[in-house]
Amino acid sequence: MQAALCTQRAHGTYLQAHDHRIRARRGPKKAVVAVAHSLFVRCFMLVKAGQEYHELGSTYFDERRKQAVIQRLVRRLNQLGHEVALTTNAA
Repeated sequence: MQAALCTQRAHGTYLQAHDHRIRARRGPKKAVVAVAHSLFVRCFMLVKAGQEYHELGSTYFDERRKQAVIQRLVRRLNQLGHEVALTTNAA
């Protein structure tokens, strides 16, 4: 449980992003328990498989559903009265 509380302050990590997503839907107390469970399951699977931890990063959820995030943000800007024209960067 202590480790799950520490994930809230660890900037730029997958577990912090996971905490923010759950906190928005369920609230802070249930988010801590859910993150603790995720952390436990992850540790168990790593020990069982004999692998090292690989950090996915704080942008994991945005990268997973990139097009949905873009559509949601464009729709939100349109609701606020802004017109948006999207272009892709070559970089």
